[in-house]
Amino acid sequence: MDSADKSGHTGDLQASYGPGYRADFLTLYQNYVASAERISDRRQLANTFFVTINTTLLGLHGLVGDLLGMDDAAIYSASISALAGCLMCVAWMNLIRSYKRLNTAKFAVILDMEAQLPCAPFTREWQQLQKLSEDRRHTSLSDAEKWVPQVFILLYLVIVALNGWQYAS
Repeated sequence: MDSADKSGHTGDLQASYGPGYRADFLTLYQNYVASAERISDRRQLANTFFVTINTTLLGLHGLVGDLLGMDDAAIYSASISALAGCLMCVAWMNLIRSYKRLNTAKFAVILDMEAQLPCAPFTREWQQLQKLSEDRRHTSLSDAEKWVPQVFILLYLVIVALNGWQYAS
């Protein structure tokens, strides 16, 4: 049985595939890199969606409070919508975690594929980022973006607490 290298290729695969192996492999690599870029684009679109929804919801809290006053019904509905905002942020954090896992897996495959290429730019970039991370001069996108929903959760909890305080007064 042929032994496979870390990219899953067997030693005889290139020979049995034929003369188009290198060109087809390069096309596959390019398509895979493009699919990783599309994942990043979708990730950014999801973040934009959640930021828009949360800023709108927070703005509505202030607007409704100013226009309608804060009677018991308004306090109750504001607290419910703030808790719903918290749940939406938890879903957002789970989505961030999911995109991080997907990107990690995609780039692991890309790095393995680069072992078959004459140049390995993503491998080199990853090595440089790891050095910067060790020196604490680099924060990953996932680490930075997970703070945004946490800040929104804090704001929603402040709304709930203030509504509870106002209701008790």
